[in-house]
Amino acid sequence: MLILVPLFTAILQIGLTLYVRNTLAACAQDGARYGSDADFVSQGSDVMASEAVQRTTSCIDGSLSSHYSGHVSAAPGADVDAAGVPIDVVEVRVAAPVPVLGLWTLGGDTLNVKGDAMQERAQQ
Repeated sequence: MLILVPLFTAILQIGLTLYVRNTLAACAQDGARYGSDADFVSQGSDVMASEAVQRTTSCIDGSLSSHYSGHVSAAPGADVDAAGVPIDVVEVRVAAPVPVLGLWTLGGDTLNVKGDAMQERAQQ
């Protein structure tokens, strides 16, 4: 029991940490896709970033806890495709504490995740 209980607890904690990281990454990606909509892109980068942050924050609050949505940021960015052509993207970054005891956190360790999506253009 002295070996089995701590081992089992450690495996559960690692699983929970991976769940939190994957959920944060999925919410960042969802927020980036939402913010890259042509309606928001046409209104400017401030509206686009604001909508992406709002969507990401609501996703995190609904999936985990508002404790994890404190440091969400979004901004337009640029990426390059395989042919070397520049692509305008929306980047959403989330910095959240690492869960140590269940969903509670201790210390200053941080999970950093990023989601991005190509900006849509309105059809003409």
